[in-house]
Amino acid sequence: MRAQRGAALRARRLAALAPAGARVLDVGASSGEFVFTMQRSGFRATGLEPNRGYAQFAVATYGVEIVNRPVGPDAFGSGTFDLIHINHV
Repeated sequence: MRAQRGAALRARRLAALAPAGARVLDVGASSGEFVFTMQRSGFRATGLEPNRGYAQFAVATYGVEIVNRPVGPDAFGSGTFDLIHINHV
């Protein structure tokens, strides 16, 4: 519940920074709450989580897109996202 509340607070603050339907990346997506919240708010959100267990939990629990690979400059192409969120990373 704490993770969900925190994700909802961050999502409300950040939603004003990107237009509706914008592509959002959550780096260090953990268990997927922020990605889930952003998707429910109308954004095309994806998570990047290097820990396989967290990535699997997020996909199974929230049905969100989580990419399970190391964080790095070549993880996605240039200009792929409108907003990149990094929290406690």
